Amino acid sequence: LDARTLLTTANYTIDSITLRPSRDVVVHVNGSFNIIFTLDEPPAPQADRLKSLIELKLKDDIKKVDYIDLRNGSRIFYKLKDVVQ
Repeated sequence: LDARTLLTTANYTIDSITLRPSRDVVVHVNGSFNIIFTLDEPPAPQADRLKSLIELKLKDDIKKVDYIDLRNGSRIFYKLKDVVQ
């Protein structure tokens, strides 16, 4: 499973893909949030971690996500958007 297939089958729209000099790939999704991948690891394990995170932890809060960072092996970092009240 690769990231593009995962995102499109989950009905996410890829708005843009940016390759950074640091070998990071930033995918802007649904006009809403970024997913940061690394080219230093195959895409399949990163896509698997993304799928698990969304299904198990962020499913109901995906619209609140600012970014998901998959560059750190088994560690996944994410940030929810600041909510102004």
